[in-house]
Amino acid sequence: RFELSCTLQGLSEGVNTLAVSPDRLYLLSGCNDGQIFIWNILTREILQDIDCAFNGQISCSVWMDTTRSFVFGCGDGSVHLYRWLATRGCYIYIMQEKSHGDAVQCIAYDPLHKCLASISKTSLQIWMILDSSK
Repeated sequence: RFELSCTLQGLSEGVNTLAVSPDRLYLLSGCNDGQIFIWNILTREILQDIDCAFNGQISCSVWMDTTRSFVFGCGDGSVHLYRWLATRGCYIYIMQEKSHGDAVQCIAYDPLHKCLASISKTSLQIWMILDSSK
């Protein structure tokens, strides 16, 4: 059985992806207009808005080991990594890979083996995470 906990307001057009953080405190939402929002689930507020409109729609997202890092895929085939930087109090851009020739459809992260998988219509790629701080 489901019980509604809250409704978050303020989304932009067309949400394509949602990801709840491992500690259940934060929510990522990625939209058609290239916006990704980081929500505080407890306060129901947007903590940060990241604009990647030049990479197309945000098609998928996943948190990594903790709430310190997340990855999302875009319509142009790129995969982006962001990490929490406490001194700035926000998530900052770390890197981007143009991994696929078409839109990234799904991303999965395996914390045990430190590996990230991404898939598009034409390719499946496995990425090893070499820096454990990510």
